[in-house]
Amino acid sequence: MFSVKYEETITTLDKVSEGKIATIISINAGRGLLSRLLNMGIVPGAKVKVLVNSGRGVMVISVHDTEISISRGIAQKLVVRVESPRLKSELP
Repeated sequence: MFSVKYEETITTLDKVSEGKIATIISINAGRGLLSRLLNMGIVPGAKVKVLVNSGRGVMVISVHDTEISISRGIAQKLVVRVESPRLKSELP
């Protein structure tokens, strides 16, 4: 029998690999940037899918079915939780 166990990782969005989905936990930004991010739907609790992350330069993410390009500096201000499913074999 197999079960799925989720392993959580807390990190910043710039460190999340392409194809992964993360949940925004907090935003470490000043008032102006925070307002811009909130207006784009980048809010605590939102699910974000990383579409492009080459390790430098601009990242492309999907939030609420909308693709958004953000700088690596902004991505470093977004604290996220990444859940990775892991299959665990259970012996009877």
